[in-house]
Parts: sequence; C-alpha cells; structure tokens
Amino acid sequence: MVDALGYPLRFELTPGKDHDFVTGYRLLHELDFCPGEVLADRAYDTNAILEPLQSRAITPVIPSKRNRRVKLPLESETYKERHLIE
Repeated sequence: MVDALGYPLRFELTPGKDHDFVTGYRLLHELDFCPGEVLADRAYDTNAILEPLQSRAITPVIPSKRNRRVKLPLESETYKERHLIE
C-alpha cells in the first residue's frame, strides 16, 4: 500500500498461493485514515471491497471484471497512476 506519491504506507509479504483480495480486503479495513481514492487492479473488483469504500466516501478506481454485468465507471487518467505500486 502506497500513498499518492508512491511512498510506502504498509508492506506485507504473503504466500504466493494467497489471493491479493484477501490481504487487500484486510488492509483496506484497517485504514486509520480516509483517502479520497483507492486505485487497484481487477482482482479488487468485488462488492466486499467496493461497498465499504463507498460507504466511507472513498472513490474506488478499479476496473470492472469482465464478468460484471453492470460495468463501473473508471477514471482512466487516475488509473494510470497505479504504476507507482507496481
């Protein structure tokens, strides 16, 4: 997890078999601050992550999975900043 400038806020090494969603879900629920946006890849496009973010007035910048019936809007220019974590 990094801030808007790419500086690390939290780092956690997980086993390769763990899905990103599991750790990401926990990290997002442990946030002690309220960011304006959360940028993440398709793996985080689940209602279990999106609903808590939206209830805290945090804008998810997450592309919709291919199988999502109603695609969510994506701010493409903001999403390009996700490279900072990669």
